[in-house]
Amino acid sequence: DLTATSTWASSNTATATISSSGLATGKTTGAVTISATDPTSLVQGTAALTVTSASLVALTVTPPIASVPAGETVQFTATAHYSDLSTQDVTTSVTWTSSGAAATVSNSTHSHGLATGQSVGAVTITATDPSSLIQGTAALTITPAVLASIAVSPAASAIAQGQTQQFKATGHYSDQTVQDLTMSVTWSSSSASVATASNTAGSQGLATGVGAGSVLVTATDSLSGVHGSAQLSVGQTPLLVITPSAGPAGAAVQAQAFSFHPRSSITIYYLVGKRSHRICHARVATNGALQCNGTIPVLSRAGAMGQHTMVAKGWRGHLVTTTFMLTN
Repeated sequence: DLTATSTWASSNTATATISSSGLATGKTTGAVTISATDPTSLVQGTAALTVTSASLVALTVTPPIASVPAGETVQFTATAHYSDLSTQDVTTSVTWTSSGAAATVSNSTHSHGLATGQSVGAVTITATDPSSLIQGTAALTITPAVLASIAVSPAASAIAQGQTQQFKATGHYSDQTVQDLTMSVTWSSSSASVATASNTAGSQGLATGVGAGSVLVTATDSLSGVHGSAQLSVGQTPLLVITPSAGPAGAAVQAQAFSFHPRSSITIYYLVGKRSHRICHARVATNGALQCNGTIPVLSRAGAMGQHTMVAKGWRGHLVTTTFMLTN
């Protein structure tokens, strides 16, 4: 065995090199002749060496350890390691699999390697080279779903000073589930001089109009800091204006109301002693105004000159009472 004492050479060192101990290393694809020469006699021996393309020797998946809440995603990347010590991103060419139903991983165009947490648990994410079947793996833990957003409803509303508006907070979680958080969030108003928002047990989310203006009513989850808001407009005290005129069947009435809750239903009544008689009914416009027409019935004092009383009622009961004088 003259391996250790021979002089080794390559016919093209750009294609392949050989060490003093006879270890050849391929550099680029091609063919060379490897020779071994005895330094005393100069007798040679040769061998043909063909250098082929670099071969895949390993796959690594990053991140090697990951954690994601149920419903959220994490992107995995596959890197190929070749025999020539080069590397290449092969995320889109490998086949991705998950070891369990707690997470799925995509092989779709534009989302290769994108894992989605489905339920609490742990899985192994595997990238497989379809030609060599060489694999790389990563560990993925799926944690409970997290609060992603809070929706406050109604998104926009209007009340008058002294009136109230009940708001509701709905939590939207990373796994697409929803939950009523009205009683557990912290409520606040952007201006306490316009409206207050209650955190008192039994009335959480109840806003009360204080002064004219507009505020944001906000619900905040104290653990995550996630919050949502709704707009509340506070108008002047509701005003009922009566325009009467006498007629043979009584007094015709035109009623106008301002600063009522938009889209609420209001009924105007004429009061005679302990009795009340419905004059008209209408729905409040989006600007808080209402207008309806009716006739005061022919009853004792009805249509007579002097002071009369009208009241506007809604689903909360008496909203506003007004008096007027009929002079003819």
